[in-house]
Amino acid sequence: ILGSVMGIVLNGTLVSQILMYRKPAVKKEKKTM
Repeated sequence: ILGSVMGIVLNGTLVSQILMYRKPAVKKEKKTM
């Protein structure tokens, strides 16, 4: 049970980080384009 909970938390943090990094990355790409 603990392993599954940790997995969900890790997945959530990874997804949130990816979304946060994608937003500024897209803005930078648009500016360069």
